[in-house]
Amino acid sequence: MAGADSMPLMMYCYRSTFIIEVIDPHQQVHSKTRSQSVPANRAAPAGDNLQLSSYVAFLGQRSEQLAVLSRRCSETVIADVSKDALAHQDVETCSTASPTGSPNTRTSASDMSSCAPHMLSSASFFNHEPDSDMQPVPPAMVPNPGSMAHPELCKQPCIYFAAGKCTNGSACGYCHLSHENRPLHFDRQHREMRRGLSEAEHLALLLPALRRRAESAGLAAEAVEVLSLLEDKAAACAVTSAGGRAAARRAAMLLHRSKLSAALRRMPFSTVLGMVLRGAPATGGENKHGCVSSVGPTEQQLLDAVDRMRARLSPGAVVCA
Repeated sequence: MAGADSMPLMMYCYRSTFIIEVIDPHQQVHSKTRSQSVPANRAAPAGDNLQLSSYVAFLGQRSEQLAVLSRRCSETVIADVSKDALAHQDVETCSTASPTGSPNTRTSASDMSSCAPHMLSSASFFNHEPDSDMQPVPPAMVPNPGSMAHPELCKQPCIYFAAGKCTNGSACGYCHLSHENRPLHFDRQHREMRRGLSEAEHLALLLPALRRRAESAGLAAEAVEVLSLLEDKAAACAVTSAGGRAAARRAAMLLHRSKLSAALRRMPFSTVLGMVLRGAPATGGENKHGCVSSVGPTEQQLLDAVDRMRARLSPGAVVCA
């Protein structure tokens, strides 16, 4: 016990998320360094602050210099355009002042020589070639097939393009343009409710939502052909179905009373149209991959009408085979 009482008392402190032993300065010479885990940049915070402050000051000065250069360039371009426009006006004045037979109105060679610089300036105005230091304006981007009719009738966003490694490029069948919101789909509850619908109920449920979406997105004129074909298909399904009218009324009640209506209102036109084209799950029209399993004459007409609608919404697009 006497030996234990004679041992020195150890003291510890908490510093920078580490528990450090406090050593007496008189004993520090004979002690061994246990740890040096403090980062090196903690040793000279004043130097770091000075370096950062000088860098921030340099950024402010550089922004002011760029603003002055941009203003000077814009003023120079405006002055050159104004000078060329005035020169073009002088050339037109010289051309209209041609001699008509009177000796007093005859244009001398010196007058023509005075007009020559203006004519050259006018020619340079209309036949202007970009300077070597000016950046060429990039041509308008032609959308790939998947980006046509963005954002309401385009395909799903390309995950490879978002990652910067889409190898298909301009022939990609998925959308390369930006989407503000993530595409909405039915959750498990909505899919269970939709799975119990027949073809007539399915069309009666989705057609009103598709029509409202086309009107709200400003696509009512472009969607006339597609909606007309879908209405004809819905009427044919209602006639052939045993309880067509009752099914349509039931689907209309389901649209207003269930959560399907709210989910359909948030979906884009292409998502609702895809569900219509794939058909009702209860009839086997949609497989596990979400594709149309069989294409009949009516479905082919709908697909052709959708292609024409996308072409009308993207007049400058080129469809790759």
